[in-house]
Amino acid sequence: MSAPELIPTLTVSDDFRTRVHQALGDQQLRNNFRSAMDSLMAKRAASFSDAHEREHLRALGNAIKARALSKLPDLLEQLEQNLTRNGVTVHWAETVDEANGIVLSIIRAHESCFAVVGHPGPGGPGCENRPTQSGSESAPGRSCGTSGTLPEEAGQV
Repeated sequence: MSAPELIPTLTVSDDFRTRVHQALGDQQLRNNFRSAMDSLMAKRAASFSDAHEREHLRALGNAIKARALSKLPDLLEQLEQNLTRNGVTVHWAETVDEANGIVLSIIRAHESCFAVVGHPGPGGPGCENRPTQSGSESAPGRSCGTSGTLPEEAGQV
């Protein structure tokens, strides 16, 4: 049995590599990117004309990000406690397959065959008159019409 996949991977095709080398050799494209980057850098410099202040803010932002990342496990547990206190069910998954299984079990528990991330669910705002997959009005305890297919039909969630 192979080890569980923790991060989805992507295989880069030879065609992609060929197109990358062609794009890197396109002088017009390189000039366009250089012009865009110069413009963005000029706008940033104009927004923070004091170079010392700009660098201080950059360092401060990096320190805030590093601190948050160093405390991420504790922050996630704190978020879970707050969400749970407000009636939200939180699911944890360590692998892609485990996450897909959780999503599939939720879909099946609601006797649905569709899912949309961020959808309010049955009875949520905007759900009252939304047609279900069959075209009828939403029924209590069933998901509103959304897009997507069951994982076994699509190969994944």
